[in-house]
Amino acid sequence: MKRGPELLTKWRQKQKNAQGEPLSQTDAAEMIGASQTSWHDWEHGIKVPRIEQALKLAKLTADEVPVESWAGVKQRRHKAA
Repeated sequence: MKRGPELLTKWRQKQKNAQGEPLSQTDAAEMIGASQTSWHDWEHGIKVPRIEQALKLAKLTADEVPVESWAGVKQRRHKAA
């Protein structure tokens, strides 16, 4: 099974906004009441969504990003700037 970060990125990149452009992280995050920073961190495996957020992601994506896809995802650390 593919992991949550990969599935989430793939799903978002397939979506289009009202202007027919690819859905931004900001627009996608707003759809579930999250921040762009959180969405970015999920796509890059920096953080794993809490169960409530994972459930919202599964619903938003019609289970293209199932809750189980986040199991075993190891969070990466931010590199110091």
